Amino acid sequence: MLNTKFSHHECPIAQALREIGDGWTLLIIREAMYGTSQFEGFRRNIGAPRAVLSNRLAQLTANNILKRTRSEADKRKTFYELTGKGRDLWTVLLSLLLWSEKHLAQGGIVSACNSKTGAVISDISAIDQEGNTVAPDETVLVPGERISDEFRARIEAAFNR
Repeated sequence: MLNTKFSHHECPIAQALREIGDGWTLLIIREAMYGTSQFEGFRRNIGAPRAVLSNRLAQLTANNILKRTRSEADKRKTFYELTGKGRDLWTVLLSLLLWSEKHLAQGGIVSACNSKTGAVISDISAIDQEGNTVAPDETVLVPGERISDEFRARIEAAFNR
């Protein structure tokens, strides 16, 4: 989205960073997850300068991560809500939260819990199509059909394929 220096990278991680990789952008998405829906609420809660916030909200709307609507009662009021694409970023934010609590905050700021059981969430796991949990050291990247020869060589070298 904002990091045009990533535009030449075909890696899916670089593509995601191009769309949502700015710190302000991730905080806007976090706030939308927390229920913030208006410009002033975003500004108050994250402290972004007006121009930055306006730009990021426009980009998130253009990229279909947020949906922008006007109030029926007062056309001057604009609301933002996450789309399905935006809600799918929850696990990304939860992963960052868990990583930060473990390595930076060292616990005590906030705990993510299962709403049904109250149990603390301590890890985000990768699950394969057969329902198996896959550890990081059991994960390999497999080149897809649209990959360039250069990127294929890098992936194959990295994962000894």
